[in-house]
Order: sequence, then structure tokens, then C-alpha cells
Amino acid sequence: MLFSEAVKITGESEKARRLENYFLGSLFASVHGSIGEWTLHFYDPKTHKTVNCTVHENRTVELEAESPALGRLEKLDISRVKISPDEAVQAALADYSMPPVQTLLTLAMKAGAPVWTVSLISAALSVSSYDVSAEDGSIKEKRIASMMQRFNSAGRN
Repeated sequence: MLFSEAVKITGESEKARRLENYFLGSLFASVHGSIGEWTLHFYDPKTHKTVNCTVHENRTVELEAESPALGRLEKLDISRVKISPDEAVQAALADYSMPPVQTLLTLAMKAGAPVWTVSLISAALSVSSYDVSAEDGSIKEKRIASMMQRFNSAGRN
């Protein structure tokens, strides 16, 4: 499903129309060959709360309960998105050296510009995250972390 279609379906949903004072802050998807569902994150700057809205391929919309935001979100400007999710993933994979076991995708504003964050998880549980400009497809930043190191250090504290 295209992310723009998920945004449109959500906008037409009676459930999502009840989200007064909220704006779209980001989108998330787990890539399994194709994207079957998107989770849209809505943010209320007055209450500093978020609501997650999942849009399924069959066009159903599920709204979660309101929860405290982890941080402030910028309003997502999808009109500036010129690079598709597939193009963002391909840009990251071109720099990645092994086949990932899982690919996660997020679209959000960073420093005033829309950015796809492509997180590629390896079998060894390392995560390579690429920030790809949603406007021109260039890789803005690359980060590598080990989930096992984080897990092991968290267990020792």
C-alpha cells in the first residue's frame, strides 16, 4: 500500500476525524516484500500526547488510545515527499553489505525536511539506520548499533 493512500484512507475515516488538535507527525511500516499496513502517528502539541492509527491493506483503520509523547513532533509535510518508500529502501540497500532479515521504515520531519529512516536489521542483530532525504533521495546520515550490546548492557544495570 502506498503511504499516500494510507494517509487518504485515514483522512476519510470517522475514527481519525475525531482527533481534534492533532496533526500527522510520522508514518511507520515494516517491509515484508511489500507494505501491507502503515501506522500513522498523530501528535497534539497542546497536550503533548500521541495517537497511533494503523491502516490495513483491506482499508480498515484502527485507533489506539492516547498516550504521552516520547518527544515533540514536527508536522509532517507530505507534499514535499518526492522519493517513494521503495526508492529510500533501495538507496539504503545500495550501501548495505548483506541481506537484512527485517526492514523498518519511518517518514518524519527532521530539521525541517521530510526524511525516510530505513532501518536494516541483520541476522546478527545489528541495526543499520539510514536517513534518506524524502525530497532528493540522498543519504543524509548512517548509524549502526548492535541490539545484543544494548540488550546485554541493559541487563547489567
